[in-house]
Formats: sequence, C-alpha cells, structure tokens
Amino acid sequence: MKERIKFICLRIFDLAFGPFSFLVLPPFKIIRKYGVQNFPLTRLAYRKTGIYTIKDHYYDPQFVYSENFDDQKIRKLHINFNIENQLKSLVDLKHDEELKLLPKNGQPNTGIFYLNNPSFGPGDADLY
Repeated sequence: MKERIKFICLRIFDLAFGPFSFLVLPPFKIIRKYGVQNFPLTRLAYRKTGIYTIKDHYYDPQFVYSENFDDQKIRKLHINFNIENQLKSLVDLKHDEELKLLPKNGQPNTGIFYLNNPSFGPGDADLY
C-alpha cells in the first residue's frame, strides 16, 4: 500500500512540476555550453545541492543506454596486455646512463628539452 501511495505522489509531483522543466532547463544548457566557471552563483548552487548538468556526450558519464545493453555481461575487449612479454622487456631496459645525460635545468622558450621545465610538472617528462 505504501508503494502505491508513493507512486501516486510521485506522479502528481511530476505532473505539477514537469512543465516547469521546460522553462528551467534551457538556461542550464547555456550554462553548460559556456562553462559553469563563468556563472559563479550557479556553480555555488550546484555545489550546495550536489546536482550537476551533464549531456548525453562521450565526455560525460553515460546515462542513456540502448535497450540491448546488459551491464552484467562480461565483455571481451580484445586487449592482450601480454604481461609476460612486458615484464621481460622491462628487465632489458638499461638506459640509466642515457637518463643521467639529460639536462635537469635550462631556459624556457629555447626549444631545448630539460627535466625541470616549468611547462611540465614532475612525472610528465618521465612519461612523454
């Protein structure tokens, strides 16, 4: 009985406030387009309520799924990490002398690579 009353109350709420969504949501689309950082009051409201606008776009978390989607299905992604081969290759890496030759400091905007470059923080030069 409680579930039935809850269902009816939610339907009434939806019918009463659903039409207002068409008035409220277009401004949120504009805010999303130009960036919430340009709307400090809206950003504050987002943080206080914990509600954020997301789009049905691959940059955002997916919330629209096809009817055939089964989240319980184990998918084969066809990725072979070949861990044994990677570990063997890792042992063969002996470039410590080469790494010691890399300059640690230099002048910005000269086009010469150095490790303490302010454009890249620690770890960036190591990876790229």
